[in-house]
Amino acid sequence: MQFVMLALFGWFTLRALFRPFEGLIGLLAVTMINPGEIYPLINSLHVERLLSLLTVVGLFIRPERLVWPPLTKKVLIFYFSLFLTIPFSFWPGGAFDWIMTFGHIILYHVLIVNLVDTQKKFVAIVITMALLTCWVGGGALWGYAHGSFDEMAIRNGFERATGLTESNGNPNTIGLTMLTGLPLVILLFAGASFKRKLMAVAVTITCFIAILLTGSRTSFVILCIMSLALLMNRKMIKFLPVVIVLAVVSWSILPDQYRDRYRSIISIEQGKEEDASYIEHMMARQAGKAMFLDNPLTGVGAGQFAIADGMKYWPGPNKIWLQPHNLYVQLPAELGIVGIITWSMFMVVFVKLIWHWKKEFKLPEYDWVDKVIKGFPRACIYAIAAMFIGGMFGHTLYRYTWYQLAGMMAALDRIIVIANAKLQESDSSVHEDANIPPEPSPLPLTT
Repeated sequence: MQFVMLALFGWFTLRALFRPFEGLIGLLAVTMINPGEIYPLINSLHVERLLSLLTVVGLFIRPERLVWPPLTKKVLIFYFSLFLTIPFSFWPGGAFDWIMTFGHIILYHVLIVNLVDTQKKFVAIVITMALLTCWVGGGALWGYAHGSFDEMAIRNGFERATGLTESNGNPNTIGLTMLTGLPLVILLFAGASFKRKLMAVAVTITCFIAILLTGSRTSFVILCIMSLALLMNRKMIKFLPVVIVLAVVSWSILPDQYRDRYRSIISIEQGKEEDASYIEHMMARQAGKAMFLDNPLTGVGAGQFAIADGMKYWPGPNKIWLQPHNLYVQLPAELGIVGIITWSMFMVVFVKLIWHWKKEFKLPEYDWVDKVIKGFPRACIYAIAAMFIGGMFGHTLYRYTWYQLAGMMAALDRIIVIANAKLQESDSSVHEDANIPPEPSPLPLTT
């Protein structure tokens, strides 16, 4: 398998210079699969760095000019605002290193915006994301079957499925990864061939089982909410009996340790139960509040919450280097008012663009658009909603999902605008060739 992976990513690397779109697909795969963590040989060759370099060079040597749509500009404003926090951060060196690493995600956003410029390429990216979601879910199931469990949970006798790599290893992380990928998987049902629909069914079932086996209470709650939201759609209501049967069967065969964990959600919500994880998360929020009050303008620096927490701000007797486990604590604590403003600017433009195309695609003049593209804004809403809900229990500020989906929406906007312009040009040329005079403008009303 190691040599298969090496050959696959070697292929993408060789073609990235002259076909940068294929290099982009390879980069998305590297981000999700992380082959260097699985196979030492691939890690020693630094495939991701080489692939990134050649894809960027391929982008610049194209005859087309780079584009910077409004949404991308807001992403870049947010990113460059992070550098303002470095001089005032808890550990400037650590903040700088974190920001430079995060820059890879911003680079992927720019690559998506510039290289995904046709409907065919857009659908190809959606299919790629669906397959990579399947890799995450399938990897979790394979690891679970071979005795690979979350180390912290196993100490308490609880077997939680994890990812194949450290970066995708946390049960909560892979749960959210699969949940945000599922809306894109469901998109493949739209006007698709039987093979594509069959693939979508297989990926959905794989991820559904894997999410349950992660033991992630956050993922379980989001899964229930997303399922109910999907069934509220008139076109999806016909699947209600299937969902009910699947839910009943899944719950009945689920081991007791998982059912007990998911039942504890209600007990914690009602205040009847407070496990160690819940107490630590509440203390992390107290620490985050203190960080913001001490550094209201710029916070403690990008990615520096855990360090500041353990060295100064932890409110308990024993110092713990704990992450915030809450997006709404992480943002003000790490980036202060500067980060709140710039990230909010990005999100406002992002959400507006989603809603704009969600409404526009209902109009008959967009019947020529591929059904996968027409359904993408709605899928994006589900994925972003999952991120916002997951943000109540996870530190998701720098997660690639926000910026990757934003890149896809910016690319969608560009594709449709350019295609519309070409259609208008072709219509006007047809009128000119047929010597059809333009419609006269209406006479002004007189009083």
